[in-house]
Amino acid sequence: MRQVRETWRLIDSGPGHPCYNMALDEALMRLAGEGVVVRFYSWEPPGLSLGYFQDAARFDAKKLESEGIVLVRRPTGGGAIFHYEELTFAVAAAIDASAQLGSTIEKRYENIHGAVIKALAALGVGSRMRGGGLDPPFSPSEHKLCFNRTIGCDIVAAGRKLVGSAQRKTPDGLLQHGSIPLRRNPMTPGAAWVSELAGRNVEYAELAAALAEEFETLAGRSLERSGPSREESALAEKLVKERYSDDSWNLKR
Repeated sequence: MRQVRETWRLIDSGPGHPCYNMALDEALMRLAGEGVVVRFYSWEPPGLSLGYFQDAARFDAKKLESEGIVLVRRPTGGGAIFHYEELTFAVAAAIDASAQLGSTIEKRYENIHGAVIKALAALGVGSRMRGGGLDPPFSPSEHKLCFNRTIGCDIVAAGRKLVGSAQRKTPDGLLQHGSIPLRRNPMTPGAAWVSELAGRNVEYAELAAALAEEFETLAGRSLERSGPSREESALAEKLVKERYSDDSWNLKR
């Protein structure tokens, strides 16, 4: 069994290419041998991420490319998300350390989304988990855009979806990543966004600072600020080349 130190790291990557963003999230999950890693990042250029099981034929990849939008498939399930003017968070843990986040999928959502809700409250944004438990699996072909649908574990505000995330657990580790829109999303205009609810312009750095504070509360310790390790960076670059920039992965379904 891999030895696990009970550490919590924080990586704030800032803007990243969509393919690299997904590759690094997977790398952190696969190599999370030292506890829990929390990561914040944004998307440059904008990206449309598909859920793992989603049918890519429902989207016009060439049209997206002509508009400067990169299509990439996530390693997690759910519907598609247009990543635009947002902060994305990811939490990765080794299987041996995942109990620090909760012993069940429901408890992990409660703990991780609970930290996000508290961070939003610190910015003047009231929100809550929608509730009603975890909904049964659904076909992403029915609701192809994630923010046009809510499930029990989503964060909602003013009657609209504000934060959605997806979780995956494998023999390598656990990954949950989610999207927090800072501005109005042109593909899902009916969803909520942070700056609207706060009544002022909230920037990435301010939200990141509030999130870091609440994840430290969840961890019960300071987060060790770092960049990706050499091993994590190498695996991410390998995954970019072999998977996340390859049509056989992104358009496979």
